Amino acid sequence: MTAILEKTAGLVAFVRTVDAGSFHAASRLVGSSPSAVSKSVARLERRLGVRLIQRSTRRLGLTSEGLAYYERVAPLLRA
Repeated sequence: MTAILEKTAGLVAFVRTVDAGSFHAASRLVGSSPSAVSKSVARLERRLGVRLIQRSTRRLGLTSEGLAYYERVAPLLRA
């Protein structure tokens, strides 16, 4: 059960980060720290074997794989 919750946390962190536009804003939505949200997304990326979010010091952007993944999982989390 714990593994399922960890995987779900990564999905939620990813979708909230994309929706909010930053790890900081997403952390407020999920009630966690920006670092925890970032690490959760990084774990998801490692598990999938693909970079979903392109990070820079100033902004975040979705990779093409990230956009495709977001379009698939975001509706599931909103249902």
